[in-house]
Amino acid sequence: MKNLLIFFAIIIGVSGITLAYSHYQKADKAKSSLNEERYLRMTAEEALTNAEAKVRSLESEFDRTQKKMQTFEKSIEQLKSTNDSLRTQLDRALQSNKAFEEKLKQINDMHAPKASAESAGSS
Repeated sequence: MKNLLIFFAIIIGVSGITLAYSHYQKADKAKSSLNEERYLRMTAEEALTNAEAKVRSLESEFDRTQKKMQTFEKSIEQLKSTNDSLRTQLDRALQSNKAFEEKLKQINDMHAPKASAESAGSS
């Protein structure tokens, strides 16, 4: 009977050690899985932080580009206005020149018959 008790004690001891080792392996796997998840979370958070910084950088660059674009558009509008003004002044100058040439031609035409009559009368 003593041998039977020793046999059961050994079986219970071996079963206890096996059970403890099995729980240790499960706990180790769980710890490894937890560490891996923490690492993945840290790298994801770091990537997210970098992405957010890049988004902020791109947004500020976009704002600067929009401001430059607005400045260019204002400059273009000013140039168009100046161009229109110069075109109007040129048209007025051309009309004035045309009117001046017509008056000059009329004056020349009026003096031309007198000059030919004077030259014919002198001969």
